[in-house]
Amino acid sequence: MRKVDDVTSWYQVVCNREGKKKGDEDDQLNARSGFTIKRRNLSKRCGCTASISFRFFAEDCLSGYVIQEFNEIHNHHMVETEYQQFMSSNRKLDDVHHKFILDCSKANLGPTLTFKVLKEILGGFDLVGCTVGDIRNASRDIKAYAHGFDVQMVLDDMAKKKEMSEAFTYHYEVNESEQLVALFWCNSLMKRNYHMFGDIVSFDSTYCMIFTPFTGKDNHGCPVTFGAGLVCSEKTGSFAWLFRHFVDSMGVAPRMIVTDQDLGMRSAIEEALVGTRHRWCMWHIMHKLAVKEILDTAYFWDFPMGSMIKTTSISESENSFYKNFLKPRANIADIYLNFNHAIEFQRNNRTALDYHDATDIPILATTPPFEKHASTLYTDSMFKKIQEEIVEGNDICRVLGFISGETVDTYKLRDSKRNAYFVRHDKTDDTYSCEYKLFGRHGYLCSHIFFLFQNNEVKKSRINTVKADG
Repeated sequence: MRKVDDVTSWYQVVCNREGKKKGDEDDQLNARSGFTIKRRNLSKRCGCTASISFRFFAEDCLSGYVIQEFNEIHNHHMVETEYQQFMSSNRKLDDVHHKFILDCSKANLGPTLTFKVLKEILGGFDLVGCTVGDIRNASRDIKAYAHGFDVQMVLDDMAKKKEMSEAFTYHYEVNESEQLVALFWCNSLMKRNYHMFGDIVSFDSTYCMIFTPFTGKDNHGCPVTFGAGLVCSEKTGSFAWLFRHFVDSMGVAPRMIVTDQDLGMRSAIEEALVGTRHRWCMWHIMHKLAVKEILDTAYFWDFPMGSMIKTTSISESENSFYKNFLKPRANIADIYLNFNHAIEFQRNNRTALDYHDATDIPILATTPPFEKHASTLYTDSMFKKIQEEIVEGNDICRVLGFISGETVDTYKLRDSKRNAYFVRHDKTDDTYSCEYKLFGRHGYLCSHIFFLFQNNEVKKSRINTVKADG
């Protein structure tokens, strides 16, 4: 087209197959052989001369365009109906497409799966309006737009949430170059979950920047998130900054924190979480032992490290949970969006478990009254695990030895795995302890103690007074 004083004076519409592609065969030099290689590039251009041109006119009080030249003859066949969906003029991504691509990205769906879902929703490939390549390019453009603005986008969203709810908390730090070096955030529900389930907190770092969720286990035994952070390094100062803001937001420090064997975390806990017990995650320890093959497993389990190690799968299970939603090499906006999606998934899962717990009636497997009472105290998810211990104690555990003392009775019991453990009943305060230490590791009683409940005819009115030595 041509323009004169911002008025288009002439323009021409041509066939998209007009002309010839420049450099149909690019000369490429093979560095090894020195020969010139002819690279074959495909092109739809075939020199078609079909076109129409328009000229602007202004005479008297009239103005407009008239056809100046028209050539309707194409030197090729028209695209058949079944192929028209692939023409660039028929492939357009509108705002709805872009919103759907963004939503699928939040759900960790790639371009291929996004295209398949669109095809199913719209009813056919010809109705999608784009190709997988178009979706891939659009996803790339969205990420390119967010790159460089991702931090500000996240901080702006957090500021809006703070305006909507005073309970929403976030803190961040930037360096001299105005680059984000640390970020922590939590909302009201996370705080409420912490005060219900936050006696023991798992803290782990993964991904890049370095993603650091504060997690625990709820009353269903499922992962629950108390807060999250991002730091630029795994140094003591970075972790101490996170721990201090976590405690300030929650109002109270956790009784125990479980981490891997990171020295920076250990020093930060000693600095910022004074009075909090620090335990190592057994999953990380056993994973390293399996890799290094340093110790014999049987010997290791007999080694007196109970005061040093917390046997828990919190950290491992939570990492597995987040890996389903968070992608490596993602920018901060991607991490934040996908984290929010993961939290929604986590909450919905817990709501479903709460529903089943409120409506399902557990089926008892034994006759002792403490099983029925336990079914009213625990969620269905936890009761299933406890019921397995009760059944084993009722059907399989056997007494191998017994010593009666003035204040303590000691039993030697054998379980289904033919292992023998000593169980003690302190008659002064009516407490039980077992060297198997299942209560200390997982928070519920073992089959050996349930065997003594039955043997000693513990009633439901006394089950709340029973304690186990962890």
